[in-house]
Formats: sequence, C-alpha cells, structure tokens
Amino acid sequence: NVVLDRDELNILEYGLNYIPSKILSIEDQLKADLELTANRYPELQMNVGLVRDSIVYNSDPFSPNLHRSQYKSLNNLKRRNDIVIKQADKGQGTVVISREVYEAKTYALLEDKKSYEELSENPMWTTYETVRDEIKDLIKTGNIPKEYVSRIRLRGRPKLPRFYILPKVHKKLCPGRPVVSGIGHSTEKPSKFLDLLLKPHI
Repeated sequence: NVVLDRDELNILEYGLNYIPSKILSIEDQLKADLELTANRYPELQMNVGLVRDSIVYNSDPFSPNLHRSQYKSLNNLKRRNDIVIKQADKGQGTVVISREVYEAKTYALLEDKKSYEELSENPMWTTYETVRDEIKDLIKTGNIPKEYVSRIRLRGRPKLPRFYILPKVHKKLCPGRPVVSGIGHSTEKPSKFLDLLLKPHI
C-alpha cells in the first residue's frame, strides 16, 4: 500500500504533463562566466559588474505556478524510492504504485519466453552499424530524397531502448501494458522517416 498526504495527492492531480516553473538563478553562473571572459580581455574588467547587473535586471522575473507547499510535496515525491509514478494505460489518470509491485509486474512480463528472448551480449552497436550502413547505401543510391538526409542520418552515441509498463487500471488485478521506448536508439530516425512516408497511405 502506498501512503500519500493531501499535498502530495494535490500535486499529482495536475497530471504528469504539467510543467512546474523552475527557480533559476543566473547571477552566480553569469558572474563566473563574465569574470572568465574579463581575465582574457583586461580592458573589460572595469565593466564586468555593470554588464552583469544589466543582464540580471533585464531578465524575466521568476513567476511560480505552484505554492511553496506544492514544491515541497513535489520534491518529496521525487525523493521517494519506494514508489513508481506512471501514467495509466490509455491515459486514464496517474498511477502511484509501490516499486516492489511495479517491478514484480514488469519481470513477470519479461519472463514470458514466447515474447522475449534473453541475449548473451548487447547488440546495440551491431544494430547501430547495420542501420548506419543501410542508410548510407540508400543515400548513395538516391533512394532517400536530399531534403530528408539530415533527418535520417545517425549522429551521436546511440542509447539502449527502455522497457517499462503502463498499469491497466481498467482491468482486474491491474496488469501492465509493456512499452519499449526507442528514443535515442539507432532505429528511431529511420522509423520516423518510414512513418512519414506511410502515413498518407494509411
């Protein structure tokens, strides 16, 4: 059982798409950056303070969209390692579930050998190289229009897909719907490109 106080429940009612304003102070970082620049250019040292004060004065003031007690509750929820907060399957609200129960439901899905296979090694880089070479060949042979090349070409270090579940609160025993998030994986850009091509025909 997960126990939450009234303030924590209140902040969760905003939903997981709500973005709280962040309290940002640029003054300290700005001071350090300006001093670093002034050390390189001594003629600027006399005006460092004026420049800093001018930037800070003209910056947009912080406008909180939560009460102080709500920020406190939000931080309390973030620090709790015994719970998992997820959106319910089909967008039916926000679910707070104990980490122990969440992990048990997740591992139960992964143990289904008909759906999942345990690998002896990480295929991330092999997949990356295969996808990269295929994209290069498609570009070289003109099968990918020039205007799409920058959108499909792989850049940066690939990431492993992330497996998680969305609780099906509308079903008995609240099973989890498995989701594999491929954001940052080497197949992400080609998948978006194919989706763009196929969407008009579906």
